[in-house]
Amino acid sequence: TIELLRADLAEQASRDTLTGLHNRRHLVERFASMIAAAERADEPIAVALFDVDGFKSINDDYGHQTGDAVLVALAQLMGERAPVGSLVARWGGEEFFIALPGADAAAGLAFADDLRRRCELNVIVFKGRMIRCTLSGGVAAYPASGTSMEDLFHAVDVSMYEAKNAGRNLVRLHEPTRTIPVVVTL
Repeated sequence: TIELLRADLAEQASRDTLTGLHNRRHLVERFASMIAAAERADEPIAVALFDVDGFKSINDDYGHQTGDAVLVALAQLMGERAPVGSLVARWGGEEFFIALPGADAAAGLAFADDLRRRCELNVIVFKGRMIRCTLSGGVAAYPASGTSMEDLFHAVDVSMYEAKNAGRNLVRLHEPTRTIPVVVTL
């Protein structure tokens, strides 16, 4: 009985209470072992990071309960669409992270853009209100975008912000060969 209670407590500690997805703490712990397994097997991992476009205006216009309902609906969509063996987690706020073991950059991009399109077409109904929202996403892949957890987190974050800066409701793939100009003023 004590072992069952411990296991239940550990599972509760690894979940986001609102969405039921894994939380960031669990993601960081699990993702490190996924990278190590990919390295041993010489296989890729694609990662995607999504941000709900204009989420603040959803909360401001309709209230935080509606915002919560949007996050829950999106979490459910992501969980349903992610392949078996994927890691789907709430990164924080209105951001979600998905790791796709065995998927290369092209497969990760196709998955992420399909999820973005499904979100755009999806109508979330809450208390009689029909809410539409879009996602901006970034995609990166091990090992091309980096071989450490920190490298991949950075690459996918940069790609997501490129999508947001390009007009939102887009997915951008991290391109390791692209250099970002640095301007130094003296």
